[in-house]
Amino acid sequence: MTFRKFHLVLPLVFAFFIIAHPVSGQVDPKGLLERVRSDIEARHKASVGIRFSHEMRLAVSGSENYQVSLFFDPDLPRLEQWKVLAPAETEDRELFNQAKKRIDQNVQNNPDAQDDRELILASFPLKSEQEASYIGTGSDGLAIYSFDITEDFMSSDGVDGSGDMKKLSRFLSGELAIDTRTEQLSWLRIYSKKPFKPVPVAKIKKFDIRLLFAPAWQGGPIIQQKSISDVSGSALFKKFVERSDMEISAIVQKQNPDHDVMVKSDSDN
Repeated sequence: MTFRKFHLVLPLVFAFFIIAHPVSGQVDPKGLLERVRSDIEARHKASVGIRFSHEMRLAVSGSENYQVSLFFDPDLPRLEQWKVLAPAETEDRELFNQAKKRIDQNVQNNPDAQDDRELILASFPLKSEQEASYIGTGSDGLAIYSFDITEDFMSSDGVDGSGDMKKLSRFLSGELAIDTRTEQLSWLRIYSKKPFKPVPVAKIKKFDIRLLFAPAWQGGPIIQQKSISDVSGSALFKKFVERSDMEISAIVQKQNPDHDVMVKSDSDN
């Protein structure tokens, strides 16, 4: 069950924004993008068939306020793969039952889904290097690129492709960062530069979706390891502030049914 499919949280997805301060050093922007694209695709290809268990932490504030921790194990039957770790049923029976109910509904609606593998980034978010404009490289070694948000992008791998998100595309901008030291995709950001009105009765003051990426394990596929969503504004003359956070941790790579190997995610270091 991916974050975007788990309806306990807002169906919005993700990146970490750092303003780039140009520093000395040569960066080949197009070549860097090409190498990162090839690396993502190669890692995905090498991971075909590999499953992994993991924990997922969800925190939501706004119209709803709660925190839950879940555990996913692909070795179990589909109906038993997700478990609520926190809160315990004895601590908050209402939230525990709500989480369990929504997990069960998601599983029933997606009986053949492989929720662990849906975290994996199969390809680079942009279709071509020409879609990205190089901004600069900061002292942190992150090369920053900007790009236009299109309806096609909103349905690309790793990004929510819902109809509502597509309708918002003309109001949004995009940025992504590549770590020049590891030559890996670090984060991606979808945001609004100014307030906008998607419909006459609503105004969005802030829209900021951030998605952070990391290798699932050393040499493993790139996954969406963390996401942050901040949306605020007003609808029908009522103000709202909604925030959701998701984080993946404690990844255990499943080598085969009889032998598991604990692998610490690079992001846990």
